[in-house]
Amino acid sequence: MLKIAKLSAGYADTQVLWDIDLYIKKGETVALIGSNGAGKSTLLESVIGLVKPKSGSILFDGKAVFGENINIPTRERVKIGMSLAPQGRHLFPDMTVEENIALGAFVEKDRLKIKEELEKMYELFPRVYERKNHPAGKLSGGEQQMVAIARALMSKPKLLMIDELSLGLAPVIVDVLIEIIHDISKSGTSLLVVEQDVQVALSVAKRAYVLETGRIVMEGKSEKLLNNPQIQSAYLGI
Repeated sequence: MLKIAKLSAGYADTQVLWDIDLYIKKGETVALIGSNGAGKSTLLESVIGLVKPKSGSILFDGKAVFGENINIPTRERVKIGMSLAPQGRHLFPDMTVEENIALGAFVEKDRLKIKEELEKMYELFPRVYERKNHPAGKLSGGEQQMVAIARALMSKPKLLMIDELSLGLAPVIVDVLIEIIHDISKSGTSLLVVEQDVQVALSVAKRAYVLETGRIVMEGKSEKLLNNPQIQSAYLGI
């Protein structure tokens, strides 16, 4: 589904990522673990097209979206099945919840189909349905995260990327989001979940990558990583 090879990226003269190799199979949920400033958001922004990498390649569903003489615009990447729920959610606070979610269907012109997708989002996120006419800025952090994920799902992505799933949220809300992630995965959508909390990351994904100072330093099955002494020492305080 997604294959990243030797990807290096950054901003202006500042390099953030070095030679990233990463893949996600169809229907697979993969976690990207790393501390603040490791380059996790830069990697997601490179995949979706918000950051132009310096070198390397990105293949999605067998098609090159970035490589030598190739750089498909973000809008086109969304059309072919990529979507991102960004860190910080980036909702429009004065617009209603429903208006915010509907923005995710910008590639769809059929109003009936947009309405059908909205209904699917309300089934997946009952709490969001209860607040659909409320201004998004009045919601709790957990509710805003649900709206951001629902908005990203409105384009019916083959690959959903979520940047910092649990950041700043109460444990009870995180548990709800983890269940929702499992439901999304069961529908066949591939997921790349960026997360600082290793316990959360490895509970939503069967496989994970560890990113440190812009480089992949470890990868493997979640259970194996959770029992790795380096991971326990660096991220779990064991």
